[in-house]
Amino acid sequence: PELYYRLATRFNHYLIDEFQDTNLLQWSNIFPMVEEALSKGGSLFYVGDKKQAIFGFRGGDTALFDGVKAQFGAFNKQDDYLNNNYRSLKAVVEFNNQVFSGENLKRFLEAREDLQKDKDGAISFDSGDINGILANFSASAQQIKKTGGPGYIKIERVTLETKDESDELIRDNLIRLIRELKECYHGYKPIAVLCRTN
Repeated sequence: PELYYRLATRFNHYLIDEFQDTNLLQWSNIFPMVEEALSKGGSLFYVGDKKQAIFGFRGGDTALFDGVKAQFGAFNKQDDYLNNNYRSLKAVVEFNNQVFSGENLKRFLEAREDLQKDKDGAISFDSGDINGILANFSASAQQIKKTGGPGYIKIERVTLETKDESDELIRDNLIRLIRELKECYHGYKPIAVLCRTN
């Protein structure tokens, strides 16, 4: 209590970044100080992106985003969404908007359910789970605010019998594509390769 008293009297404004990774214990510890600050005209500003939550295994809880708003419903609150993308080129933004659209996510989740039926260890989603996923992505569409070329995205599905065959085909296609892009972009600098593993 003494620690809370000393901190609560010193701080009136709180900024929490990456709020999507906050867990309930962390929030419970800071809540009394935030509540005290708000009752005296202070502020709470939390920033994050529910679809970027990566610490669920450590208790990170995206439900806190809306739960905190409900806890402080008596105070003046404002939601803002950063819908302008200043970093990515047109092709990347349009691709992400399409992939993470509600219609596409719902189609994917339903197709996944059909494919997973009757499999041992399959994870199934009920309607609440699906609605939660769709809610996390509901404001994900972005506007393009960067100039300088259209960008490039290419997707290839590889389905071969063995992992060795798949790996060889992927490696050959990737090397060919990097060489083509090097010619288009006059070097390797603007090329990024994202991988699930090293």
